[in-house]
Amino acid sequence: MKNTIFKPPITIGETIYQYIKKEIINGKFKLNQRLQEKDIADLYGVSTTPVREAFHRLAAEKYLTISTRREVIVAGTTLEEIKEVFEVVRALDTLATKKAQKRLTNEDIIKLKKMTETLGIYHRSKKIHLYDKENIELHKKLWKSSGNKFLYNTLTHLVEKTTFYKNQLISLDEELSWLDKSYKDHLDIMKAIEKGDTEKVEKILMSHWGKGFLGEKNEA
Repeated sequence: MKNTIFKPPITIGETIYQYIKKEIINGKFKLNQRLQEKDIADLYGVSTTPVREAFHRLAAEKYLTISTRREVIVAGTTLEEIKEVFEVVRALDTLATKKAQKRLTNEDIIKLKKMTETLGIYHRSKKIHLYDKENIELHKKLWKSSGNKFLYNTLTHLVEKTTFYKNQLISLDEELSWLDKSYKDHLDIMKAIEKGDTEKVEKILMSHWGKGFLGEKNEA
């Protein structure tokens, strides 16, 4: 008999947790916005208990803050904390992409080129959230190609934080000064991958994440 991995059904508590987390990461729930247990409980037609449990989980992950008066607010962060997260992502992304380059097939490269072309469409039309979503998917494809599942899972978890932080910063950057740099980086990365220029890819990635809107100079 073939072994199968048992996956328990998703509970209502887990569903609510994932819903709130997604809305925070995507910027639907805004920085410093107050969330009400009853509103979310009514949305799902449940008691406030699973909502309260979700709030505490997200507070532990620093997506929410809960005051002494039990007010639940979408968390903010300091610029220094954001820089620290992006610093870790740059290092791990560079490692994963370096490993991936040794394993990429011609089919993989064709797929990456198409994804880069899609980025260009979103870049030109200033469709920021679509651009960011495709951007993350492109990186995830490279991370998965590294063949290291732990590295892939770690980066996937961290990139949720970078998206959360980035959406906070984007709301303050009406000129979208980071967008042109991000897209240029991806064009240069794609060219370097096609040439097999591993050193060039590493150099770009070490100045890629966050540099366009964290006030840091581009080192590439």
